[in-house]
Amino acid sequence: MRLKPLLTVFLCFFIAVLASGQSTPQFTQYFFDPLAYNPAIAGSEQGFSGTIIYRQQWVGFAGAPGTGVVNVHQPIHKLKSGVGLSLMSDQIGNFKFINVAPAYAYKIRSGVNVLSFGIAPSIVSASVTDNWLAVDNKTNDPSIPQGAQRSTSIDFNAGAFYKGGKYFAGLSVNNLLGQRIEQVNLNLTRTLFLLGGYQFKFSDAIDWTAGFMYRMPLGAGAASQLDLNLSGVIREAFVVGVNYRSKDSFSPVLGYQKYVASGKIRIGYAYDYNTSTLRKGNSGSHEIAVNYLYIINRSVENEKYKNVRFL
Repeated sequence: MRLKPLLTVFLCFFIAVLASGQSTPQFTQYFFDPLAYNPAIAGSEQGFSGTIIYRQQWVGFAGAPGTGVVNVHQPIHKLKSGVGLSLMSDQIGNFKFINVAPAYAYKIRSGVNVLSFGIAPSIVSASVTDNWLAVDNKTNDPSIPQGAQRSTSIDFNAGAFYKGGKYFAGLSVNNLLGQRIEQVNLNLTRTLFLLGGYQFKFSDAIDWTAGFMYRMPLGAGAASQLDLNLSGVIREAFVVGVNYRSKDSFSPVLGYQKYVASGKIRIGYAYDYNTSTLRKGNSGSHEIAVNYLYIINRSVENEKYKNVRFL
């Protein structure tokens, strides 16, 4: 089956929706599991995958973001599909956002190449407290909600993901509808994500992966960011790496992974050192990630044989 025509149609679809606040938070260890950015990732692993990432940003900065995500997904081979669920919580000052996004991905295989198309309805709950600190009377500012407010909106994420041999690449858009939540005076920003990577070896002892993620909010005046990542796994156990985020931070990454009878466990830690002017007001950002991959062993069905000696 030819994959290029299908990919061309999908790209045209994205160009159409891009013609046409709050955007999806970004993690330094996105490579643990990027399901929150691209629903086509669902079912891309060998079995059930569960990931938890927590990020405390700009330590020492009042009202700094605290963000956590839980991703679970697994393949359904008989249906050539994958299913998953992403739960994200993001606290920024007086605002709190909770995002629930069940994902479905359809997979097209051609040899070692797999092209996935995914979609995820996104339920966003936004709330704001009333403990504002302002020099002037806050009632004079129509952009500040009066009293504690909470509201819920529904949007959609969509994406494509390609994996073939040592290469992988993905394209997605979150908050396709760009909904506005009036009660908290908030726009959900359409955000484009482009990611890719390549796995290679310099020696038998270290497996290297070079990757990137480009994030482009599509709202007026929003700034794009580029993450560049290089990580190595030493003797299939110890992980060392570095991540650079344009106009923001430089991050060393350390981790450990262990193969167990049922699959693999990975843990990682990243420290972000700000390279922007924000470094004067904080002592950096901390991020912890944990992933468990349960490899589903297909049970061998009992087969019945007939022998002429026992008919």
